[in-house]
Amino acid sequence: MQMFNDPLEKWLWDTPMPLPKEPLAPTLAAAHQDMQKLAALGGTADPRLMRFWQDTAMMTTNVHNPFHHERLNIAIAALALIAIRHDHPEATAFLRQLTQYPHTEVREQAIHYLGRTFTETGRPFPNPILNEIALIAAHDDAFEPRFQARRILQVAREPIPLDNAGGVYDLKVSLLRHRRTYRTIAIRSEQTLRDLQRFIQHAFEWDNDHLFSFYMNGRKYDGRYRFACAYEEDHPPWAYEAIIGQLGLVVGHRFLYHYDYAADHLFEVEVTGIRSDVQAGNYPRQISSHGKAPSQYA
Repeated sequence: MQMFNDPLEKWLWDTPMPLPKEPLAPTLAAAHQDMQKLAALGGTADPRLMRFWQDTAMMTTNVHNPFHHERLNIAIAALALIAIRHDHPEATAFLRQLTQYPHTEVREQAIHYLGRTFTETGRPFPNPILNEIALIAAHDDAFEPRFQARRILQVAREPIPLDNAGGVYDLKVSLLRHRRTYRTIAIRSEQTLRDLQRFIQHAFEWDNDHLFSFYMNGRKYDGRYRFACAYEEDHPPWAYEAIIGQLGLVVGHRFLYHYDYAADHLFEVEVTGIRSDVQAGNYPRQISSHGKAPSQYA
């Protein structure tokens, strides 16, 4: 259950944490109330709570806690709010420290919110922080921190690493409602998610006349990882800007393609190969097919 995607954005727009759609068991309902209180406490951006939020961020990696993800979000976002509203160097320094934390989820959140401490205030990124972000973008061993670092580099107008330059990525595209139906597509490193989207429609013999989004971590509606179609003018970044080789993809990584929001067509895209040897010809291209594509309007 994911109750919100970006608590910092919610607080900035004075939007309370929403209730879950389904009724919760009594024990979870009590825990949810505690989460609401924690979010309200974080929204105060009180610098006196620095130590509390630091300790909370370091103690929320227990995956057996059903709300561990939300607690982590709140703690790190609270530190970012303190840094933003009070120009608090200790809060910024702690976020910077967390970008090197052993736990992937902590690194991911810290990198995202470290970027927000500068983008929300319009302050330029200091060169030492940009240098650290560039190293994470190129060398972190997990996709999420690497991706978040590359987004910061994009916002800061810094060079983004281009992986597998001149090569191709093999992508297995499966319909989530028809998992036995899939197409494997080869696409060049220098091409974009928009190129991929067009070819997916072609490969499944579907019309291409609806809105779409890609979610690079596989979580629908997680705006931190979203690339939308250009017709959604108020939801950048857009798919035509997303260069395949700059996304930080590795073999085995899976992401989500959401097409036609009303019909809610969901495709899983899995990276099955990254090759430096490229045959001549046009790309993207289909290299394998399995199963008959269902009707788009069934």
